[in-house]
Amino acid sequence: MCVEKGEKIVYNANGVEFDIYRVTKLTQKGPKIYYLLADYSTGHRRLLNHVSEKAAKMRADKIGDLLIKG
Repeated sequence: MCVEKGEKIVYNANGVEFDIYRVTKLTQKGPKIYYLLADYSTGHRRLLNHVSEKAAKMRADKIGDLLIKG
């Protein structure tokens, strides 16, 4: 298993910045692209795995809204 880190995308969700990493993982069926959302809202880093950039941005929007509300 080989994982290759790609580009880093900085996404602004209502004033809260999130890092989204494009990662390529080599599987038996061929390369698979994932988008990892770095979330620090719980006090430590957690990476949330998504299959598309749009899904990662939608999740960042949800977390950003919750952080603003408190």
